Amino acid sequence: MNNRISRVKLFVKDTSRAFETKKIVVEELLNQGFTIDENNYDIAMSIGGDGTFLKMLHSTNFNSNIYYAAVNAGSLGFLSSIESDNIKKFINDLKNGLFNVKKLDLLKTKVFSFSETEYLSLNELTIRKNDFSSLRSDVYINNNLLEKYIGDGLVISTSVGSTGYNLALSGPVVDPNINAYVLSSIAPINNKVYNSLTNSIVISNDKKITIIPSDNNTCILIDGKVINIENIKRIECTIISNTIKFIVPKDYNYINNIKSKLVD
Repeated sequence: MNNRISRVKLFVKDTSRAFETKKIVVEELLNQGFTIDENNYDIAMSIGGDGTFLKMLHSTNFNSNIYYAAVNAGSLGFLSSIESDNIKKFINDLKNGLFNVKKLDLLKTKVFSFSETEYLSLNELTIRKNDFSSLRSDVYINNNLLEKYIGDGLVISTSVGSTGYNLALSGPVVDPNINAYVLSSIAPINNKVYNSLTNSIVISNDKKITIIPSDNNTCILIDGKVINIENIKRIECTIISNTIKFIVPKDYNYINNIKSKLVD
């Protein structure tokens, strides 16, 4: 067995399908000599959909010292690369070290209010108004003013997260091998008075995005979870490259994954 991967922690979605899949996973792990360990583990494995995978990452504090894997027992599952009919093969390959490791980028968000707070996310940061009125913000790329935005909100997405909220906003799907992230607008206002960008913009990982709201009635969502912070003055976003060690099967192909989820 691979000396570095012998102890597994499972994160299971609260559905009948996920629990049935868990039985198969646990049986096969034990048969292959792995240990199920809730406290001391080499790999964290989600059983569910992409939401379960995100919850697992947040609950383990985006631990760069362990591996992560995702078994699909949800619906679409862009991140859940291990399909239920391939579980036995995947676990056998895991035992023998026959897998690929993808290094995933994270979005680091610094929020400045009465103090400075830092957050990590895999998919995206969403910025809106608490009362859902129009968000007015100055948007900077590094120190250059990009736009004086007005609209329902802004979404800053990693390449991995480009198939999430960003895609729902008609933003581009970005190959995770490309060192870039995406700024997309939610219902931007563009007319003779206001001139917000109506298209997403792809930004290289070495640049910083800064959002300065016009008032203190702003809220943020980190990977879909609402974070309540009063009196937000400034929001800064950067990318931390190659942080999460994500295990995928040897035959995993990103283009085929996109095709099967979005086209077929």
